[in-house]
Amino acid sequence: MTGEDNIEVVVETTVGKDNAEKETSVSDKDNQTAFGLSVAETEAHLKFFVRACAFELSGLGPVNEHYSAAFSKWLYKGYNRNNPRLPFTPKMDQISNPFRFGPLCISSKSFFFQLYSSRFELSCEHVDIAFYYLRKKACYHPDLVTQKFTTAHYAFNCKVVRIFNEMKNSKSGFNWEKEQNFLNVVKGLEIACSRPFMEVDFVYIPLLIPAASVESKRRSFVTSSGNHWCLAVWNVKGRYITLYDSFFSPGSSFVSYYVSKFCQVLSSAFSYLKVPGYVDNLSEIDILWGSYTIQTTRTDCGIFMIKYVEILMMNKSILLVQQKQVKDYRKQLAVDLWSHGTWKQQNGYETPLEMLDHDYGDHKHVQPICHSQPQ
Repeated sequence: MTGEDNIEVVVETTVGKDNAEKETSVSDKDNQTAFGLSVAETEAHLKFFVRACAFELSGLGPVNEHYSAAFSKWLYKGYNRNNPRLPFTPKMDQISNPFRFGPLCISSKSFFFQLYSSRFELSCEHVDIAFYYLRKKACYHPDLVTQKFTTAHYAFNCKVVRIFNEMKNSKSGFNWEKEQNFLNVVKGLEIACSRPFMEVDFVYIPLLIPAASVESKRRSFVTSSGNHWCLAVWNVKGRYITLYDSFFSPGSSFVSYYVSKFCQVLSSAFSYLKVPGYVDNLSEIDILWGSYTIQTTRTDCGIFMIKYVEILMMNKSILLVQQKQVKDYRKQLAVDLWSHGTWKQQNGYETPLEMLDHDYGDHKHVQPICHSQPQ
């Protein structure tokens, strides 16, 4: 992308609820803006940003070319091609007006660059934000999905492992009374756009299997960090978890052992909460392996996991997720998040709390407002 490395920010504009531009900083350079575009170009771009959340289409549609062009101009401003490990200096990496996506605030341009580029593994923040928008889609537009589901988040993954270890070492029985934070996640009280686990058919759980759990002979073939993302889908009423792993073969012993921790903890938690079907039966939740497609790179397990959820929640074939499309998947998610965040900033929009008592029904339109396309 030529010319973008040397673009200097000279006019930073924001648009409030009345859509009036406000100039916040000016230098002697002529007619450049925070997007790296001319003032006229920026005014044109400001007109086509609409309320379009991430995952707005079928999950397989093309990237919007208008949003993509504006995103590229913004992303590659200050990009250093000569240092792939540190593509932005600290000054150029800092986002002066951070984006808020659900409960997370993003103030680093590297967040978008690492999501966009297949050179990088997805972080916990990438996964949590993606899962938030998948839950959001189901809450605001249930007509667009075919399942009654919710998801967990990365912190839930960590809590389960910790609780499992404490249960294993407990000699007098595990005390669930001290785990109210974990139980609140299960009750749908802790995560934005969540639902109680006992009131849905499926719970999608992002699993980050740490390098220490991966067999040493296979560790170097996973990600550069040795950690690995895969998806666990808990069929609550059926009492089984289906694993979707884009890298390891079905029946992998260390993956199965890691997931067995979730089976024991979730079964025990549901028994404590006296959920029908779990009250007097503490046998482990079964583990099954689902059909899936295989990644051929070391860094794309996270994006495969996210796309698996998006495809499954719409009852489409998981075989639609292919390595040859991963570059487009990454680009689409990065562009969608950035353009949605930009729209929110321009319009002064603040997302409501979106907890269990939130009235999502007010947003169920025949033509969903956050799925509109630019003209």
